[in-house]
Amino acid sequence: AVRTVRMTELDAPIRSLRRPGSHLRSPWPDRPQALLLRAALAENGQAIEAWHGFTQLVELDQIDRGSQRLLPLAYRNLLRQGVEGAQLSSLKNIYKHAWYRSHDQLRGGAQALQALHEGGLETMVLKGAVLGACYYQDPGSRPMADFDVMVPFESARHAIEILRIAGWTP
Repeated sequence: AVRTVRMTELDAPIRSLRRPGSHLRSPWPDRPQALLLRAALAENGQAIEAWHGFTQLVELDQIDRGSQRLLPLAYRNLLRQGVEGAQLSSLKNIYKHAWYRSHDQLRGGAQALQALHEGGLETMVLKGAVLGACYYQDPGSRPMADFDVMVPFESARHAIEILRIAGWTP
C-alpha cells in the first residue's frame, strides 16, 4: 500500500532535533524555494506562473545561497518558454556571470587534469563539472565555484607536487 506523507509530517522529527536557537533549516523547500524550483524546472506555463509568484514573495538580493544557484537555470527555462524583456533582465546578468565563472572553472580544471595526466596520474572528475556535462544544457545553468578532482590516495602528494609545478596553489 502506498501512503501519502505530508511535508509537515516529515519535517516534525527534524524540528524536534534542533536545539533552541539553532539556525538549522528544514531540508524541505519553503514556499519561495518551491516556486523557484518550479520556475527552473517546470514546463507548459507552470514555470512562468511560478516565477511570477516567486518574484512577488522575495527580492532577488535577499534570497538564500541555494536559491541563488538556481537562478541561472530558471533564466534558461523561462527564456526557453518565451519570457522576454523586463521579466528576465535581472536574471540575464546573473546567468552571464554564472556562465563566465563556470567556463573559467572548466578551463582551469582542464589545465589541471592535463598536468596530472602528463604526470602519469589517474584522475576522476567529481561533482559540479560532471553534473554540468551530463545533465545541464550549458555550463551557465549550473554555477561552479570550483573543479573537484580525485586521485588515488597513494598519489596525493605527487598530485600536489605536479599541480604546484604547473602553477597551482593548494
